Amino acid sequence: MPSLDRALGMYLQLARAASLRGQNGIRDKLLVLAGVRAVEMDLVEVADRCRQRILDHNPQHLVRRWPGFGDALHDEEFLVYLKQQMRRYSPERAEHLLTQLGIEPYTPSEFSAGDDDFARLLEELDDTDMDDDDSIVGNRANLLISGGGSLSRGPRPYWPSRRHNRLQPYPTVWLVVLMGLIVCAIYIGLALSG
Repeated sequence: MPSLDRALGMYLQLARAASLRGQNGIRDKLLVLAGVRAVEMDLVEVADRCRQRILDHNPQHLVRRWPGFGDALHDEEFLVYLKQQMRRYSPERAEHLLTQLGIEPYTPSEFSAGDDDFARLLEELDDTDMDDDDSIVGNRANLLISGGGSLSRGPRPYWPSRRHNRLQPYPTVWLVVLMGLIVCAIYIGLALSG
């Protein structure tokens, strides 16, 4: 299992990849994981900045209920949410996604593992100047992060969610057919009576 500082760096890198792709919901989930790692490392300022980035994008996010991640870690509701996100984006999975995106995963030896280094990674989240490498990362991130898939499989086929997968998937088609039958019945009725 990667160390806390390595996991924090990787979550921030993945959050940037999601941000480049415009996937702010996924970015927020990764920032929650980064914020929790920062609290575990006693980097309260970094954790607060992660929380603020989340609330800047989504003022109604779950994290608004607590003044910081440290307080949230004592609440059962937040722990359930955190467990769900950890299951989806474990540190090992984050490392795997970064490798597939062609991004060298963060290693603590590259930096001094201080607040400034993680603050720099946080500031890169808002960097809107995309070079060619960033656009490639953004396209790959769309496939990997949201789909949870692998680049080798290619794009996943569309499967509607269970909520939309009803007996009548295309209600307008059935409506047109029904209207046609009604018109035919009226026409036949008029032809037979007159």
